[in-house]
Amino acid sequence: MVPKRTGRPRRDPLPGERVPLGLRVTPQMKKMLEAAADASGRSQSQEAEHRLEMAFRDAPLEAMLSEILERLPPKRIVRRRRGSA
Repeated sequence: MVPKRTGRPRRDPLPGERVPLGLRVTPQMKKMLEAAADASGRSQSQEAEHRLEMAFRDAPLEAMLSEILERLPPKRIVRRRRGSA
């Protein structure tokens, strides 16, 4: 049997409202996020959200470019002899 929850009932977030997200990263990733947040004037949370939004926004473009590149014939390396134009 599931124990009954106590406290205030949950509600759906309003449009544009932020909700908590727990995230574990390596110390190196945290330092990079800190540096990027400082450089952009955002909080670490805002910087992480911004970068996630960019990744999801750019994903369809990256997929399309990958598909185009896969359809191109393999590049052949042509070596020219010295002295020839």
